[in-house]
Amino acid sequence: MTTDITKLAQRLATCAKEDTYAVLSPADCGTLVEALEKAQQRIDSQRECYDGVIADGGKRIAELESRTVKLPKPHAHLIWIQAGHAPDDYWDDVAVSHSEKDHCCDGSERYPVYARWEIEEMLSAAGIKVEAE
Repeated sequence: MTTDITKLAQRLATCAKEDTYAVLSPADCGTLVEALEKAQQRIDSQRECYDGVIADGGKRIAELESRTVKLPKPHAHLIWIQAGHAPDDYWDDVAVSHSEKDHCCDGSERYPVYARWEIEEMLSAAGIKVEAE
């Protein structure tokens, strides 16, 4: 379906190809101005809508970034231990420790261990949806 503006544009394009001058009547000029004004109004309306969406998204991102989740004290830790005898079977291994006194053999940090249900509870409390695979 062609509109008046489409027909006018086609007529002007034909005149340009044939190297002739198109005569624009006052009605043709009015049609062009009206079409441009409508297009500009639509662009302005869409820009307002997009600006609102962007502002809402920015607020939501800031809200999510400002959230903190407090982790419960873990019931256990992973620690690095040395196993075997030098030099043939000297290697590092991992053990689960339930004691606060145990440390990694190299003095590095202990790694907290949480059960799956503890992690799911923490995420749910923070408003994060958990989906199983």
